[in-house]
Amino acid sequence: MELIEDIRRVESESDRLIAAARHESDELIRAAREEAKKLIESMRQECRQAEAELLVQYEQQARESVDKQREENKKQTEALLASARKNWSRAVQLIVDTIAGRK
Repeated sequence: MELIEDIRRVESESDRLIAAARHESDELIRAAREEAKKLIESMRQECRQAEAELLVQYEQQARESVDKQREENKKQTEALLASARKNWSRAVQLIVDTIAGRK
């Protein structure tokens, strides 16, 4: 009889320890999940911030590129205008010389 009671006590203690271990492992899993969620959210936030910074950098680079291209276009336009003025002056002089009979 005493042996049966000892076995029941051991079984009861074993059941209690198993339940406690399950509870503890459940708590550890919950805590790990929460920590993972926090870490994922933190990483998402860092990614959003990095993306925003990259967008600002790319916009700045695009502005600088556009400004540089505008400056280059302005120089080319000025060179073309100067050439056109020079050609215009030559054409006018040629007309004047032709009218005056000079060649």
